[in-house]
Amino acid sequence: MLWSKVQTALGVLPLFVFNCVESPENMQIQQPEGYVLLDDFENRFHAQSGLNDLGAAEQFSEGVTYTRSGWYVFGNDSTRITSFDGSTIFRWEEWYKQGLPNNGYIAIGPYGSNMNGLFCRILLKSTCNDYAYAGCGTSLIGNYYEKKIDLSALTTVTFEARGKGIFRLQIVTDTIDQGYPPKDQWGHFGMDFELTDEWKHYTCPTSEFKPMSYSRALKEGLQWSTACIKSTFLEFITSQDYGQCVNDTLEIAIDDIRLYGVTYKETFGFQYGIR
Repeated sequence: MLWSKVQTALGVLPLFVFNCVESPENMQIQQPEGYVLLDDFENRFHAQSGLNDLGAAEQFSEGVTYTRSGWYVFGNDSTRITSFDGSTIFRWEEWYKQGLPNNGYIAIGPYGSNMNGLFCRILLKSTCNDYAYAGCGTSLIGNYYEKKIDLSALTTVTFEARGKGIFRLQIVTDTIDQGYPPKDQWGHFGMDFELTDEWKHYTCPTSEFKPMSYSRALKEGLQWSTACIKSTFLEFITSQDYGQCVNDTLEIAIDDIRLYGVTYKETFGFQYGIR
């Protein structure tokens, strides 16, 4: 079960901590060469809103002062997610029942392969008659309510990671989220990877992206080339089969997420420049 399915059930979109931030003047940023940087967790706006680097580049290149390109965390109702120091990032009863903000920015700190990174400790649990799942993600563009991203040109996603457990990199698309009935709005395109205690470089080519097992998208033979034209989020998720009893502690640390084959102007609609 994926976060998009929970969104549908609750009738909500991911909750972020939004901040309106004035564009700093005379701040030069060097454009990455040959790839789009989704996040290396080094920009100083993480502390204010969890804003990813792509969102920061969009915001300050275009003079936009409000964006939703923040990190969020999610999970089933028995699961708890904490930061490196043990601070709670996600607990279902707080997030859903009390309506507290989904503070994904708390997961960002000096936990990366170089300096900063994102770290989540996941206490994955289930009641043996539901899905156990949890993860973290971020939007690909600030105005995802109205604008969807065509990732047809995307060839590869790379990142650095370490931790414990099997996770899945997935690209959430409106082709599935809006094109299928609620019960089938899960199983987005991506691929699995296994974490180790040591930092490793992971390369995920879109040529190997497939929908999740047992999903409607897989059963109907939906192709990445069809789904990717309405992309909205990138997520790292771990889950167990329905009905499996789970009580496990997993960890994931992520750094330096890069998108190859795409460009800032043609794919995301803004010119990289001065912020």
